[in-house]
Amino acid sequence: MIVRGLTMKDGKLVTARANKFNAKRKIYGGVSYDSGMEADYGAYLDTLVLAKQIRGYRRQVIVSLDVRDHHGKLHHIANMRVDFAVEHNGTMAPDGSLEWVEVKGFATPEWLLKKKLFLALYPDRPYTVIGKQAKAIQRRKTR
Repeated sequence: MIVRGLTMKDGKLVTARANKFNAKRKIYGGVSYDSGMEADYGAYLDTLVLAKQIRGYRRQVIVSLDVRDHHGKLHHIANMRVDFAVEHNGTMAPDGSLEWVEVKGFATPEWLLKKKLFLALYPDRPYTVIGKQAKAIQRRKTR
């Protein structure tokens, strides 16, 4: 028998850990998203693909945040998992560039730090934050 929210650990029945931000996972199109807001944005991107306004998109793209020291040696600082990498076509961006999109309900200090590092390392990459607190997070688009 499977009981939702319960799991076995060391032979004991324990409750599953809740999301620390109270986000509820949502399934859309057979894919599990971290939040309802993220799933809704995925559905929106699907409509843009069907309307041929974008070429496509990828989910949960890992971007390596690496810096070089004064000797030229590369140092890995962190990985940043961006919610969506949207590939534009000629209708929205003439160069067919990628836009990095974050869907945020809450800005954590860790994410704010990674965002600053991302923007410093890749200043010419379009980066957009979508969410309830988008103005507080400083929604930024560069083109």
